[in-house]
Amino acid sequence: MKGIWHSLPMLNLLWILPLLVALFIFDAQRRRTLIARLSVLPDIQIKLLQSVNKTARHWKKILILLAVALIIIALARPSWNPTRREINRKGRDVVFVLDVSKSMLADDLKPSRLERAKIAIQDCLDIMEGDRAALVAFAGNAVVKCPLTLDYGFFRMMLDDVDINSVSRGGTMIGDALRTVLNDAFDDQDRQFKDVILITDGEDQGSFPVEAAKKLGERGVRLIAVGLGDEATGTSILTPNENGQYKILKYKGEVVRSRLDSDTLRKMVAETPGGRYLPVSTGNFDLGNVYLNLIASEEKRDLEAQSVELYEEKYQIFLAFALIFLVLESLLGDRKRVSRASALLLLVSLPVWSQGAYELNELGNQRMKQEDYAGALEAYGEAREKSSKPAKIHYNEGLAHYRLRNLEAARNAFHQACESGRTEGSGFEALCKLALGNSWFAEALRQESGQDLQKAIEACTKSIQFYREANERNPKLETARNNLDKARLKLKKLLQKAKEEQQKQQQQQNQEDKQEKKEGEQQKQEQQQQNQGEEEQQQQEGEQEKQEEQKQEEQKQEEQQQEGEQEEQEQQAPQPSEEGSEEKQEKELEREIRGILDREKENQRHRQLRRQQGGAPVERDW
Repeated sequence: MKGIWHSLPMLNLLWILPLLVALFIFDAQRRRTLIARLSVLPDIQIKLLQSVNKTARHWKKILILLAVALIIIALARPSWNPTRREINRKGRDVVFVLDVSKSMLADDLKPSRLERAKIAIQDCLDIMEGDRAALVAFAGNAVVKCPLTLDYGFFRMMLDDVDINSVSRGGTMIGDALRTVLNDAFDDQDRQFKDVILITDGEDQGSFPVEAAKKLGERGVRLIAVGLGDEATGTSILTPNENGQYKILKYKGEVVRSRLDSDTLRKMVAETPGGRYLPVSTGNFDLGNVYLNLIASEEKRDLEAQSVELYEEKYQIFLAFALIFLVLESLLGDRKRVSRASALLLLVSLPVWSQGAYELNELGNQRMKQEDYAGALEAYGEAREKSSKPAKIHYNEGLAHYRLRNLEAARNAFHQACESGRTEGSGFEALCKLALGNSWFAEALRQESGQDLQKAIEACTKSIQFYREANERNPKLETARNNLDKARLKLKKLLQKAKEEQQKQQQQQNQEDKQEKKEGEQQKQEQQQQNQGEEEQQQQEGEQEKQEEQKQEEQKQEEQQQEGEQEEQEQQAPQPSEEGSEEKQEKELEREIRGILDREKENQRHRQLRRQQGGAPVERDW
């Protein structure tokens, strides 16, 4: 019986069967390990083993393997019973003429004119049915990259390889490209059913494109021109250098700008029957719609007639058997019936053996899922005391402390897990380092919220160190890499924030220094003014004293002069008698007493004047 596979690569999925066998073996070993833990309770162990139906369990696994194998075979779509049929193909010949000159690298259409043109051709191929397609790339010369073919997969492969290096000579020769289409791309069987889709910016360099389009029209070929680019101001051209970097194209020191030449393209399409010009410029365009409206609806010719064999697909048979096997597997039980007394004994005895280190650790895990972190810590603590390898239990304790935000206790637990778990492998050690990094990062966030930037920076630095160590021990641990990037970004922000705080404090200190300096200058000025006022007051007092002394000296001289004149008069006068002499003495004594009284009054007047002026009284010796 002759048959084929429509999706033969699907049979590679049969490699799943060995994986399932390995999974079944691992499951059996796991069961034996769990039952071995019941060796302290031989009665319970015997009851459990007696309840297992090993034959049924083996058949369940065989049925699963058969069902999976049949499903994979059905996916490969087996077919047989061929029947021969004649298929007639109709269609048109469509040649895509693509400009690959450097001007097509202009980015007025994103990402570039050339890439947008290739995307448009891909969209057109997605809806083409029965039409033969060819691809011609041109610049300074033209090359047929793909001849007329119905193998659109090959066409796409050739289109993906097209770039500005697909043509050996630079420039833009549209006329030469159209002549290459006539001579090398089309055949001479029919004068109709042929279309040329030209995608270019229209900047021709003397290749007589209008005359070439006229020859297309004479051969019955229709030209559809798609104009790309800015028609008004033009766009600069980015060309790649040897290092793969792009630079602006310049000629004699001036930037080269590419503009759309719509006039030439309009003249070209006017020379062909039914020609159309699509001025896309820098907008969007859908070449698929152009194909449906202008090409797919046109008359088609018979391309070829083929006799093919059609096979009947029989995948339904394999799917049906797979479903039957799965139903049988679900109906088979892998345990024998257990008496109620045995079941009761098992339930009563369960708390006796379930309180080992493993069971207590599992209990802690369940409480963690229930967010009972305090209860989880209690279970982990009991499990750690009973376990000979407490590394993972230490790790679980650290997670519980971390959830409770006891960050210091969490770090201590993670350190103990890392120290006692060196034999667990680099993967477990990487997890411990990651957990330490998370704890220090949380500490950094807490210190930042407490406005202690220095401690936050120290904690963030330590988190970066642990993240880096975790990444070194397990490069595939993506969480460590992601957290490392986050910690570095946070450290940068903390340093920037600390710098801003320092600058703010420095500005505040400078303002305080300026204020103190200003106050010192004011005090200095006040002291100078006070000293100056005291000096002026002392100077005034000295001048007053000097004036008073001059007045007293003048008064004294006047008195002496009066006394001298009186003595002269007395000498010139006749000598008095003794009685007269006594009277004279009395007068002199009275005069002396009056002088003393006058001087005492004068002194009192000066003292009163000094008190009014605020100075100390001046004692004078007369």
